[in-house]
Amino acid sequence: GKGGYDKEANCELATRSEQAVLTDSIQIDPYHVWVSEIMLQQTRVAAVIPYFLRWIERFPSVSALANATQDEVNELWAGLGYYRRAANLRKGAQTIMKDFNGKLPDTVSELKKIPGIGDYTAGAVASIAFKKAVPLVDGNVIRVLARVRAVKANKGNPKFVKHVWSLAREL
Repeated sequence: GKGGYDKEANCELATRSEQAVLTDSIQIDPYHVWVSEIMLQQTRVAAVIPYFLRWIERFPSVSALANATQDEVNELWAGLGYYRRAANLRKGAQTIMKDFNGKLPDTVSELKKIPGIGDYTAGAVASIAFKKAVPLVDGNVIRVLARVRAVKANKGNPKFVKHVWSLAREL
């Protein structure tokens, strides 16, 4: 009724808070986040899912990927295009084994030392896998912040993009 106890709303709130507790307690594998972020570059989610599942089955860990041949990696990557991404995943896995004791680092600056990981992927891995409060800037963020600042969004201008990353860090 009006102003009284709303059982439906209370159930919805309880469910949301239970989901938040569950989500916070779920351990997300940083390796899975990294692989999915690389696969999702220039590729639709629906197209990536079967590739991701096959990849994780064949290369279940950083170590398995680091020890794979480039031919094995390319074979599983076939159909996703941009083979440099696959080569960088393998090189990155080797770097992680050599320089980070087989574990993806949890900071943006350390993640960026891995081949193929730039600002966006480092931020995605740090925020999703390690729950770090770091900015992610893509074309949509550039457009929104450009509108907020009433300037022309110029994704091709490195100085402008760097400025947007700086703005995003302030938020």
